[in-house]
Amino acid sequence: MPTKRIPRRALTATCWLAIAGAAASGIGRHTEPSSVGSVGVIALTPWSLLPAAAAVAGLAALRRWRPAVLGGIVVALIGWPQVGSYFPVQNSGAAPIITVMTANTLRGTANPDALVATVRARGVDVLAVQELTMDSIDKLAAAGLDQVLPYHLVGYQDGGTDVGIWSRYPLAESRQLTGFAFAPVQAGIVVGGQQLTVIGIHSKAPVSSTGVGLWQSDLARLAEVMANPDNPTIVAGDFNATRDHRQFRELLAAGYTDAGSDAGAGILLTYPADRSWGPIIGIDHVLVSNDLVGVEVTSVDQPGSDHLAVVAKVAAIPE
Repeated sequence: MPTKRIPRRALTATCWLAIAGAAASGIGRHTEPSSVGSVGVIALTPWSLLPAAAAVAGLAALRRWRPAVLGGIVVALIGWPQVGSYFPVQNSGAAPIITVMTANTLRGTANPDALVATVRARGVDVLAVQELTMDSIDKLAAAGLDQVLPYHLVGYQDGGTDVGIWSRYPLAESRQLTGFAFAPVQAGIVVGGQQLTVIGIHSKAPVSSTGVGLWQSDLARLAEVMANPDNPTIVAGDFNATRDHRQFRELLAAGYTDAGSDAGAGILLTYPADRSWGPIIGIDHVLVSNDLVGVEVTSVDQPGSDHLAVVAKVAAIPE
């Protein structure tokens, strides 16, 4: 065997491995992951496209045309859902009626003054907060949150609290939802004469075998809650799921869209925000029912937390 062929074959094999890794992530998008590893691999699907695209270029440079074409097809199939999230949908230019923000506060350690400053600066009407503690609720009040958003609802459970909603508008039919690892909260508001339902959610993190099971249960239960809404509905929070997880897309199948995708905001990476190399995945979302549309969605720095916050301006779709 001529020695000059060894590097060529090694490079070809490396390219195939990169393409196979992307293909595995792409296939995983259509399964329901049941292990910590599989959940993580699927969450990193967008990143798998980078080495795969480089591998296609490498195969083309080696004039391995058939493998390059096959690899290109794999990259295109996996990349299309990612690319699509950067293009606004129809009605995304409508005038917003409400601004919603979701913020995971890392067990209440997020800077309350910074959070309230963001609420003021962004004109937030409804704030969904996760990882609340009794102490952090007091600190948010001291920072002036109750002055800006005077109505609130917090989900209490054994061991304390976790999820809460603060609103500029009075809350009606407020309730704490059951059957979740962390108790979500739901309330009705009236904006410009229109009835809306708002849900604050924090699913269990799938970082252990037990956590994965609870995460699956949380998202399945949430899909039940979201089905057949009485009013236009907004669901905001930390889903611990990216758009590449099948369980997350099943929430959308109930008649919802991701406000960020509506607005063409792209992937919106939000976690982990407290690392020099992060964030690398997008697990914080604002979902809207099909009679609403996201028109402007951005991520916002949140000092003291490991999550970026997400702020979404939402419009009603004209009838």
